[in-house]
Amino acid sequence: MTSRTAPSRLPVRETEALLEELARGDQSPGQIAMRHNMTVAQLTRWATSPSAAERIESARRLANERAALAVAVARVAAASALHRWALNTEHPETARRACVDLLKLDQHPRADEPAPQTEPADLCAESHEAIRAALEHIESRTTPAEHSDQ
Repeated sequence: MTSRTAPSRLPVRETEALLEELARGDQSPGQIAMRHNMTVAQLTRWATSPSAAERIESARRLANERAALAVAVARVAAASALHRWALNTEHPETARRACVDLLKLDQHPRADEPAPQTEPADLCAESHEAIRAALEHIESRTTPAEHSDQ
């Protein structure tokens, strides 16, 4: 960018390059500005212009959605591992904790749902059945001596 070019009127390719570099996060604002023949003040002015700010906000929303999706995928793997532990462990306390953690995972709101209320979330019938079966499995492995200690 030349010093005569207003930061808000960058060519499309330069705008795209700036957005990509800002999103990568591997360079400081000073480095990005220098690479595009700007001062940090010009880069800041460009980033806060209505058109750039709107594009930056769109990129931020996309990044947040990608992160939420990654967490959701990881929750599926975590739930599967907890379920295996609940059914296969020889230690009743480990199984109990895995079941409690499964219940907590089921209460996690979907991204498109409003924030949870103070009341616990309703579990689907399949979740109730799977957790009940896991608890019954744990109880069937518990010895009578363990019941008398409680």
